[in-house]
Amino acid sequence: MLWGVMMGVTALMLAPWTVRNYRIFGRVIPTTLQVGESLYEALSPYADGGPAMDRIDWPAVRGGPMGELENNDFFRKAALDYARERPARVVELAIEKARRFWNIVPNHGPHRTALYAAISVIAVLPVYLLALVAVARRRGAAFGLLAAPVVYFALMHVVFVGSVRYRVPVMPFVGILAAAGALWLWRRRAPDGGSQV
Repeated sequence: MLWGVMMGVTALMLAPWTVRNYRIFGRVIPTTLQVGESLYEALSPYADGGPAMDRIDWPAVRGGPMGELENNDFFRKAALDYARERPARVVELAIEKARRFWNIVPNHGPHRTALYAAISVIAVLPVYLLALVAVARRRGAAFGLLAAPVVYFALMHVVFVGSVRYRVPVMPFVGILAAAGALWLWRRRAPDGGSQV
């Protein structure tokens, strides 16, 4: 029931935009027509696992003016062709994107100072470790509802570009999991060994 409610609310949220897109383009597009460009950013000769929008010569790759739908289809096809032709490179990029997404220090060069790195490690690493405690215990439907957005975003950014800032929307879920992990560790000190957590 919880999963049904979540999926239903998500569908209702996307419905107006999907209807709008269908009326304009005659195709079911629940999100955006920038998926093609984003996918090309992630799977192309320009790709390195991180943001590349500013490094791609879009007019040269495009080769001429295109409408919004045509542009999306063109870059999606180019990205998928690149992936089919270079599967080993796709795996390399996926590993790099996952590393960038979950990195405990900033990825961006100017923010990789010792101070920023220390602050980031102190703020992020304990949360990760405590969340892993909760993941190891994984009990009940509530765990699934908390973990699902985290897994979804992580997998999405193994395909698309990986960056610390792209995990920000799911960090509240990771934080709740970390709190559950911390509570379980705390209650282990109780006579029942935290069996109620």
